[in-house]
Amino acid sequence: MREILPTVKKFQASTIRSECIRRIAQRLSLDETALWEDFKNTEEDNYDSDITDKSAISHYRLSEIPITERMLVKLMLEEMHLVDHLRTIIDPSDFVEEKLKKIVKFIFDFFSEGKSLKPNILMNYLGDDEAIGIISELSALEIHDCPNKEKLISDCVMRLKRDKLTNQRHEVQNKIKIAQDSNDDTLLTSLMRQLDSLNKEFNTLNKQRS
Repeated sequence: MREILPTVKKFQASTIRSECIRRIAQRLSLDETALWEDFKNTEEDNYDSDITDKSAISHYRLSEIPITERMLVKLMLEEMHLVDHLRTIIDPSDFVEEKLKKIVKFIFDFFSEGKSLKPNILMNYLGDDEAIGIISELSALEIHDCPNKEKLISDCVMRLKRDKLTNQRHEVQNKIKIAQDSNDDTLLTSLMRQLDSLNKEFNTLNKQRS
C-alpha cells in the first residue's frame, strides 16, 4: 500500500484515482473509506476539484483494446526476459492502439537501459494518465497458465502483424477510392502499387502461418 499510493496520487484524472483506490481496497481486503484517508495523508499536492474534474479523461477499457495487443503487453509486464526476444521481432508501430504503442516503446527503452519493468515503476515515469490506467488494469488482470507460452507468443505476434497489414490495406483502399473519385491518376497509380506491396506481404505472412 505504501508503494502504490504515491503512484496513484500522480493521476490527475479523478475517475482513474477512484478506480485505483477501489481496486487496491478490494485486492488487499481493506476498507475503502479508510484507504481514502491514508491516500489523502500521502498527498503532497492539493488539486483543485473543479480543475481535476475538467481535466478528467475518458478511462480506457481493456475490452476496447485488441486482445492480441493486451496479451503481449501483459506478458512483457510479467516476464521481463520475454522483452529481449520480442523487441527483435516486433516494433511499437506494429500495435494498432496508440496508447499501447507508447507503452511498448517505453518498455523497450527501459529494458535497453537496464531499468526495472515493474508496473509501479513504469507508471511513475509514463506521465500519461490513460497509458498508466492501461498498465494498472493489465497488472491486475489474471490470465490462466499457458502450457505452451512460446506458441502463444508466436500466435500473438503473427496476429499482431496481420492486423497491422489489414488496417494498412483498408487505409490504402479508402485513399484509392478518393483518388478515383477525384480522377487523380498519378496518386492512383502510386496507391495501387502500395496496395499490391501490402497484399504480397499479407500473403507471405499467411503462408508462414500455414
